[in-house]
Amino acid sequence: MLFFRRGVREGFFRSDINFDIILKTSSASANYAMETQMYKEYSITTIMHNTIFLYLRGICTTKGIKELDAAIAE
Repeated sequence: MLFFRRGVREGFFRSDINFDIILKTSSASANYAMETQMYKEYSITTIMHNTIFLYLRGICTTKGIKELDAAIAE
């Protein structure tokens, strides 16, 4: 949770998000991917990009999106 609080304070994450819900639903998504063995059909990188990054991008401010996109492009 400290990660999210710091991100809000530094202007990377939106302040109107319930991060407890984000943590729970992103964890459930990751668990589902493992339980259904999606990694046999898709790479872990692809699964992460299409689940975790989706959550991250959705909670980012414009500043956060620019930073995230730059980090992914590297």
